[in-house]
Amino acid sequence: MKIGILTYHCAHNYGAMLQAYAMLEYLRSLGYEVSVIDYTPAFLTVPYRWFFPKSWLPEYDTSGSLKSHVKECLLTPLRIKRYRTFTSFIRNYFPLYQMRKNDDFSGFDAVLIGSDQVWRKTIHGGQFDPLYFGQGMKCRVFSYAASAGINILDEEDRTFFKNSLRNFFAVGVREESLRELLQPLTEKQVETTLDPVLLAGEKIMNKIASSVPVPSKYVLYYDILRQTSACAAFASHISKQLNADIVGLTGHIFWKKNDASIHFAAGPEEFVSLIRNAECIVTNSFHGLAFSLIFNKPFYSLMSHQQIDVRQWSILQKLGLEERFVDNKDRPIFSPVDFSAANWKLQEEAEKSAIFLQQALR
Repeated sequence: MKIGILTYHCAHNYGAMLQAYAMLEYLRSLGYEVSVIDYTPAFLTVPYRWFFPKSWLPEYDTSGSLKSHVKECLLTPLRIKRYRTFTSFIRNYFPLYQMRKNDDFSGFDAVLIGSDQVWRKTIHGGQFDPLYFGQGMKCRVFSYAASAGINILDEEDRTFFKNSLRNFFAVGVREESLRELLQPLTEKQVETTLDPVLLAGEKIMNKIASSVPVPSKYVLYYDILRQTSACAAFASHISKQLNADIVGLTGHIFWKKNDASIHFAAGPEEFVSLIRNAECIVTNSFHGLAFSLIFNKPFYSLMSHQQIDVRQWSILQKLGLEERFVDNKDRPIFSPVDFSAANWKLQEEAEKSAIFLQQALR
């Protein structure tokens, strides 16, 4: 059976590439012939160009001064290195299917859409991308762990989903809140399914972990919301309690202003290793949280100004770990995480997700 995966495989961020890799390898482990559909719209590729877009000005310097422009020029070699690291990952790990003009994907037996925020309008310039809803596909189409990154739909959105979900043989979403929004719009059973990295688990993700020169004992912070200062300050508070160093990962490159060892050019393989070997993870990223769960690492999921990320909250609530979701201004006393109950629940959810895939591909 030939399966195509349509997802955000070309976005140069750890979560996007690793969830695509996890889905690919999981399906391969079941014996399927799998390709990643090489759909590369501008909204996925332009923000990650190695040359510096204006919208990437650092959080702490938006003046556009001569000094800031000089700094950005000096960062160009690092941006090129990071760009090449991610393009190399795509080249080495993804068997790509090159789309044709007006492709109907009839060469596939099924196309899996997801995971990631493939149904999020704000990423697509305020419009839903019809390809991520199976438009024009002449094969079986189903979604897996698709996310919209929202917990409310207006009437226009409801109409769009009601019509578009007719294209799907099965509907799997990542968040319970999205399932509740979509279920009234379709006669199909909408299921919540685990993010592919959680489905694939430690065994598959360990295969690509590569060594990184780091301190023997460190707290890792991973920031994707341009709140590096807040993440670093929180990590510093935890590191002092653990007598550990600080290592940083970010979704953007900027002129280094704190004492953390920030791995700007780390690739997906290094990302896995950095989380696996840390004493504690501090992150505002869903996939930072997900990999903490995979490797049973103590973690703190950070929110800003009491703004709840529905993606993180959904999985924490499901696993009974809500107390690890804290404001980035909090300064808690470090406590370990008892993963025993969470691991059992995660295994239960993985089994449900595996059954969903089996039924979608039967």
